Formats: sequence, structure tokens, C-alpha cells
Amino acid sequence: MLSNVHSAILFLILTISILAQTPTPTVSPLSHNDSNQSLDTKFTHTYWKLISLFSEEVDSSIMIREAHIIFQTLDKGKGKFKGAAGCNAMLGTYQSIENNLTIDDKHIAMTRMACPEGDVETNFLKAMHGTVLWQINGNHLAFIDSNSSVLAEFKAVVSK
Repeated sequence: MLSNVHSAILFLILTISILAQTPTPTVSPLSHNDSNQSLDTKFTHTYWKLISLFSEEVDSSIMIREAHIIFQTLDKGKGKFKGAAGCNAMLGTYQSIENNLTIDDKHIAMTRMACPEGDVETNFLKAMHGTVLWQINGNHLAFIDSNSSVLAEFKAVVSK
């Protein structure tokens, strides 16, 4: 019988191998004027493309994988998320009651690909760690810290 540590390591390895094989969908941004596309911009089940970190625009053209996050359905205030931090795929858990948000940053599983130099992944994880609130305005999602500063901003996109 496997010990709890061995079981956890095996689960982590399987999760990472599945994430590494999952292709990133081709997406296009929604504009406020696009009458041919519609998206119910709910917190959950929306592809949120990272567009800024700490008030700096994120250049997705230099990323291996587009930085994004998808929050899955909540059950009693708890849920799972998946996404990419610019190079590595990630998944983890979160808790959200109303607009309060706690991301369990100690248990984020990430692939460990060799990535180009850059601070997008590091800053994305820092923003996730500091987030206490989320706010949706139109097709934009903001992660907000305890000082009411916007740490990260996302734009809702739809699959092509």
C-alpha cells in the first residue's frame, strides 16, 4: 500500500502530465461592440485572458502559453481553477464567497517547463497570492488586494 506522501506525489505527477498534454484553445477577445458573439461573463466557466499585472500591460506574444485562468463551479464556496501562467500550465483550488477570493497558493500544481526569461509567471503568482477580492466590469475581471489596488486584470474571451 502506498503511503500518503507517495500517493500525493503520484497524483501530482499524473496531474502535471495531463496538463502538459492539454492544448491551449484558440481564443479571441470579446469587444463591447461585437454583436455576433456573446459571452455571459460570469466568474466561473469563463476563459479569463491575463492582460495586465501590477498596472503593466502583459505582452502575450512573447509567451509560450497565453496566460489565463478558468475558475470552475463552486461547491459551498470552494472550487478549482486551471490555466497557464505564461509558460507553465497550472491548476489549484480557491474559495469565493460573494466577491471575496482566496486562492490556495500553497497547493498550485504547475508544470516545470524550461521557460524564457521574464517576470510574467512570477508576478502572476504574486498577484494570485495577494488577491482578496474579484470584480467583474463588463468583460473584464480584476484581482484586488486588501488595499483596493488592482493586482491583475483579465479580459473574457471565447473559443473559436
